[in-house]
Amino acid sequence: MAVEDFRQGSADDDATVAAAMTYAAGQTYKPALVFANRVYDLTRPLRAFSGLHLMQFPFGDEFQHSQVIKVPEGGLLGFDPHVRSITLENLSCQVRDHLLEPIPRDAAGGAWTDVRVLGGGYNGGAPLLDGAFLRLSFQPTYVNNVTDSVLRIGGSDSWLFTRGPHYVSGVLPANRPFLDLDNLGQSVIGSVYITAQGGYGILLSGKATGLVLDGVLIDATGREDDDATQLAGLQILGGTDITINDLWVFNANVSGGSAGLVTVRGGSEIVFVNPRFPGVNGDTRAADTTSACIDTTVPITVMAPKAVGRAKLITAVREELVTLVGAPEWQVRARP
Repeated sequence: MAVEDFRQGSADDDATVAAAMTYAAGQTYKPALVFANRVYDLTRPLRAFSGLHLMQFPFGDEFQHSQVIKVPEGGLLGFDPHVRSITLENLSCQVRDHLLEPIPRDAAGGAWTDVRVLGGGYNGGAPLLDGAFLRLSFQPTYVNNVTDSVLRIGGSDSWLFTRGPHYVSGVLPANRPFLDLDNLGQSVIGSVYITAQGGYGILLSGKATGLVLDGVLIDATGREDDDATQLAGLQILGGTDITINDLWVFNANVSGGSAGLVTVRGGSEIVFVNPRFPGVNGDTRAADTTSACIDTTVPITVMAPKAVGRAKLITAVREELVTLVGAPEWQVRARP
């Protein structure tokens, strides 16, 4: 159903979209609401309802070729703990701060439930999502020009960046992760390509169980000095039964402020499978090619690591903390 069908005379975008949503909410079977190929400048969050589906037909992208939704401060949708099943599909959004209203990460006031962000492009703002989520499917194609973490979430049963290509970029302070995942369990983070400028790729913390990273790329090709990743690209502070498959970290820790390209400071049952730490990518040589690929203070297992053009080194407070499998020419070295 076309949003523009609900525009009355000179009604502004807030009134038009609200009227469309009021109609859709009143239907037994909720219709999808389709935005036209134009700019929508929204000034206040919309009231969500269960079964809400906002979409556009052209492929939404970061370049905003076909349509733009200027997301109001505070988020496109306000939070209601009784609402579930929300879909945002192929939208092109200029984000002022948040995509959805922030809520506590500990679920003290409830959780966003059954939210799907499918395709589309999101430019600016952040955190786009901040709070507790249950069964989140976060599949944007583009998230660019962020100035804070894209996600600052906890919860479970979520699939992030697992459908198609996903590109994330922006410039963050050195100590800020693009993905800040605290107590996120039984979830999968797929092949997101994070161009980590300034800040670092991912922080894992908390006590949740069963997180999988599958094909994550944390990359600063073509960047140098302050524009490259300043600290370790992946930092693990906690969690149980964490599996990290096919990780790529390139040109991280350019400041030398971390003990390695990946640091592990907490958690248990942590397994790396086929992690990749190249020293050169194209015409870019990593600033740090001599420090550890992984540095840990807790037990980890590392299988079939790769580090062409740099030191094949893992450091730990005790050598016996590291189990290496299929890793010829690699060294495990104790450090103070």
